[in-house]
Amino acid sequence: MSRFRVVTALISLIFTLSGCSLLHRDKEPPSYLTHTVQCPGESLSIISLWYTGDISRWPELLAHNPHIDLKRMRLGTKVQIPMEIVQQYKPPTKLDVARMQPKKRYAKLMGKPESPRAQMQPYQYPVSKLKLCDGFEDTPEGLDRCAEKLARQVEDRP
Repeated sequence: MSRFRVVTALISLIFTLSGCSLLHRDKEPPSYLTHTVQCPGESLSIISLWYTGDISRWPELLAHNPHIDLKRMRLGTKVQIPMEIVQQYKPPTKLDVARMQPKKRYAKLMGKPESPRAQMQPYQYPVSKLKLCDGFEDTPEGLDRCAEKLARQVEDRP
């Protein structure tokens, strides 16, 4: 009978401990894509648009990254993006970030291009090379006298 008690105790112990050994392994920890802020002007909305294709998912990113200060996204800040919403894996370039900015911000980030007129040099044509002004000097005064002579000829034309 003592053997019966031992077997019963073992069976009871097995059933009791079997409930303790079950862990909730059905829920895996979420996996993330980690983005490091590398360009000035990056924001959670831009990061959301780039990686998920939807700019309105930035609050979801903020929920996964409570350490982020929305007003100060510093270079080097790590942003974790849940893998289940990632559609783009390659990080954006400076040009990509600038293109996603509002127009004023884009111009500031990329640098405003100099106008072609500012790059052009005025052409210096010597007055003495003009047929009608061959006796005048290549000076501002000579140019004025040549201009007056040309104006008179234009007025005298029928």
